[in-house]
Amino acid sequence: MSNSVSIVTKYKCDIPPSEVCYRYDMAIDVKFPLTEFHTVIVSSDGLGSFLMPNPDEPGKRIRLDPMWLMEDHFSAFKNTTGEFLKRRCNKAIKRFESKEVIHFDDFSMGAFLMGD
Repeated sequence: MSNSVSIVTKYKCDIPPSEVCYRYDMAIDVKFPLTEFHTVIVSSDGLGSFLMPNPDEPGKRIRLDPMWLMEDHFSAFKNTTGEFLKRRCNKAIKRFESKEVIHFDDFSMGAFLMGD
């Protein structure tokens, strides 16, 4: 079994410089040692488009941190059967909508999980 995953991305570079950004048509090859990484999740830049109401300035919004969204909302799997990632994303978005959190860009996610 290979211990690498190849990702081809089309990425518009509008993220903070502290995050990894690749040219939109650049093929990247990222290697993850399967002994250390049992889960790998990738997403498009749309994960950075989630905005919540600003409690201090009514009518304005605050951008949510994509890493926080990933860690606390989009990767909180109850189980990994069937379309687990689709269920998790739908549940997170529904919860966000109830809190008036919106997103202005489409986003996609993919996950690779190693079995026990």
